[in-house]
Amino acid sequence: MNSDKQVTATRLSRSISYGGVLAVGCLLGSLLLNIPTAQADTQAPPVDLTALAKEIGTNGAHMGQSIPAQPSSQISSRLAAPQAATATSTWTAPGVQGLDVSGYQPNVNWATQYSMGARFAYVKATEGINFTSSSFSSQYTGSYNAGMIRGAYHFALPSASTAVAQADYFVNNGGGWSSDGRTMPPLLDIEYNPYTSLGNSCYNMSASALVSWIRDFSSRVQVRTGRLPMIYTTTDWWKTCTGNSGAFSNQPLHIAAYNNVGPAPLPNGWSTYSVWQYSATGPFDGDSNAWNGSYDNLKKFAAAANAVPTTPTGPSIKSPGDVVAADSSGVLWDYPATGTTSVGSRKKIGTGWLGVRSLNVIDWNADGTLDIVAQWTSGKVNVYLGASVGGFSAGPVLASSGWSRNQLTIGYWLTASNYPQVLSREPSGTLRLWRASGKGFASSSQVGQGWTGLNTTMVDFDSDGNQDLLAQSSNGTLRLYRSNGAGNFISETRKIVGSGWNSMTSISVSSDFAGKGSLGLIARARDGKLYYYPVLGSYRWGPRTLFGSGWGPYVIAGGEKIN
Repeated sequence: MNSDKQVTATRLSRSISYGGVLAVGCLLGSLLLNIPTAQADTQAPPVDLTALAKEIGTNGAHMGQSIPAQPSSQISSRLAAPQAATATSTWTAPGVQGLDVSGYQPNVNWATQYSMGARFAYVKATEGINFTSSSFSSQYTGSYNAGMIRGAYHFALPSASTAVAQADYFVNNGGGWSSDGRTMPPLLDIEYNPYTSLGNSCYNMSASALVSWIRDFSSRVQVRTGRLPMIYTTTDWWKTCTGNSGAFSNQPLHIAAYNNVGPAPLPNGWSTYSVWQYSATGPFDGDSNAWNGSYDNLKKFAAAANAVPTTPTGPSIKSPGDVVAADSSGVLWDYPATGTTSVGSRKKIGTGWLGVRSLNVIDWNADGTLDIVAQWTSGKVNVYLGASVGGFSAGPVLASSGWSRNQLTIGYWLTASNYPQVLSREPSGTLRLWRASGKGFASSSQVGQGWTGLNTTMVDFDSDGNQDLLAQSSNGTLRLYRSNGAGNFISETRKIVGSGWNSMTSISVSSDFAGKGSLGLIARARDGKLYYYPVLGSYRWGPRTLFGSGWGPYVIAGGEKIN
């Protein structure tokens, strides 16, 4: 390492930002809103929207619209459209009972459905980009008031518009999600094309185009809501129109198969299902469904941003030294720190992490579990709260928009605070301190000007127990800005503590990576190699360690792509 890059730093056990290195694949832009820039979207062929509107009519399509296109072994002999009068089935599938409804069932007696055993409901909200169900509000509220866990679904018309446009339309018109334990994840209903104006049964789209459309819709919904959607489909449609893709095994499956035997075989990629739609003829109004598990598990599933692990294994990010990364498909991985400047075998801890500008791993609410603060290219900043049993739930939104060009560094800038703070470098060069309350921001104040073009990293560099800033300029010089621990900088000549740092494309602080109590910087070189620079105290760097390569496409938590 260049001798000019020698500098001191130690820390108190809590005084630095939890620097678990979180990397997220730099993807073509969309994940979770006002809203992040969307991923490059699969464009559908032009369609006659006037003709389509006539075909959609008053109530549009509904879940199960495509069941007649399935093999007869999966169809109930009493199948009928929702508006037809049919004999009512009394058989129920194993599991917790539920139902799904649309505009074809405008007068559901929800108390009766609950008394019959229904504990959850899906309600049609939208279709394409121009249809909203007139019954949605009353059905969504009615099911909730009856005591059910309820959610909204969108009937996809992939060739009518882009995936992002339909995802936004869905979320803007009822397709949201809350971690209140009473809201099912948003549901994507993807099945055979019911309209002649949209072409063939696969919407005149290739299997690869449909897979891309489903992926982009799912990513956008997660960007907007904090939750990947459940996918409703049939095995036959999936095989026919997606080429039996196995790319969505990380999302819950709502499988349609009308029989009293079971939903097997399942589409490729899923070894089990979350919900089985087993009948269109009762016993419940609309279509009858069953959750594959206990009622307690259903409630946990509804409340969790990610599915609750079958066997709790502890938080998803166990150590602030862990390296966490998302691959090019948006899967989030945790690489556990070994304590010897290396990482162990990775484990998957999340999906859908697309369209992010920067990430920070820190205990935002001071509950002892590491959380994630995400800044999106849309300008939104929000928190994902880590659960002690694994997974994350949607936390506070710190900024709904306007932060797309801000550079953030997060840590305990106020030494006496129990909660971390955010230092935000605004496009104007103003440096602003945002004080957290454990939920959102409590207040803010300006702490500096003239910071344009400086890349900042928060760390206790002089070992006095207070956080400081390292500022890297465009010529590679690294300067130390010491703080007094009360929110302000110490007035003094700024020490140059390094040079040549403009060769690094990401710089972030990391604790415990080289063992308990250790402190250092993790930096990515232009060739994608990842180095650990130990900060030993007394203005000394230890020998750097190369511990990874191929990191060029990633965003590293605690920093962002720079230089």
